[in-house]
Amino acid sequence: MGGSITPVSAESLKGLPLPGSIYSAALDRHFDAFEKNGQLYQSEYQIGADGKEIFRNTQPVEWIIGAGANGFGGLSRRGNFLFEAPASYYQKIQHWDLSPGYESKDLGFNRPVLAGCISCHSGRPRPLSQTTGEFAPVPFEQTAIGCENCHGPGAAHIRAMRNPASAHGGSEIVNPSRLSADLENNICMSCHEAGDSRVLRPGKTYQDFRPGTPLDETVSILMVPRKRTDSDSDHVQHYYEMSMSQCFRSSAGQLRCATCHDPHVQPTAAEAPGWFNQKCMECHASHTCKESLDVRRKTAPADNCIRCHMPQRNVPETAHTSLTNHRIVAREGEPWPDAAFQQTTPALPDLVHVDRIPGNADDLPPTT
Repeated sequence: MGGSITPVSAESLKGLPLPGSIYSAALDRHFDAFEKNGQLYQSEYQIGADGKEIFRNTQPVEWIIGAGANGFGGLSRRGNFLFEAPASYYQKIQHWDLSPGYESKDLGFNRPVLAGCISCHSGRPRPLSQTTGEFAPVPFEQTAIGCENCHGPGAAHIRAMRNPASAHGGSEIVNPSRLSADLENNICMSCHEAGDSRVLRPGKTYQDFRPGTPLDETVSILMVPRKRTDSDSDHVQHYYEMSMSQCFRSSAGQLRCATCHDPHVQPTAAEAPGWFNQKCMECHASHTCKESLDVRRKTAPADNCIRCHMPQRNVPETAHTSLTNHRIVAREGEPWPDAAFQQTTPALPDLVHVDRIPGNADDLPPTT
């Protein structure tokens, strides 16, 4: 999270494989990514039948988006408007390819970066509009995701500490581990649960959510009810999948994202199997695994819980990307539990209200 967005600099460019070039036969367009005088640029151009350029559009890229787990993208700016750059680097193929959204349509450098998207990829964005891609002249108070995304505004904490006798009577800082499981998971859901639609409450923006308050007071996350014939999709449905796991249901909803993930520590790829094995062993015993020890030792690395129970799958919505299945299945391909098909309510018979406040009725914002 600390590398979610990085301003382009000579130092940040060292981590990018430059120059890079791709050609899209579907669009009949060429794209280049290159460095010049410490600045990152991308070009889109077309070559005619005579071998000559028909046009070329070159734009500076001011921010690198992504910490590199799946790859790197870019943001360009024209005036006060931010746009996604058309080419991204993907770790899975170790090559450049079209950015998400550009695969089937030539958008040039004109795919706007909307507030609902960038709020999960940056620390403190400053959008002037939720729907046009217009931002303040300084578009980010903080670029990368930082302390305030989980602990609340630091300024309120400073004011409270300087005036202990204030009416607030507290530190005005949130310790997620002291929250209920629902409220703690809401912090993670604010970015790691997309649903099929996210609907802002009237008068609210994505920047209004504060840790320690119900997410549904700011934005309602809705899903089309699952059918038994539906295929799995891991595209930013981490909380929902976890909520359908046997681990979550057996804990009466007390399993938290932070039960397994430490937001302050990111294990390396080599460390991850051992790290998460230890997390599994906090609730399970090694001898309860029904697979033989011989078979378990043949996984790479050996005896790797998440390799079998949280397999990675390709994400059709984003090219060259894979995400971890958070349903914690006993076997790959395991059917969804019956509970997954019983989530609608009389008040909302055609949708699943994923972040409904426990005990509250389905009081939804207008969706038309």
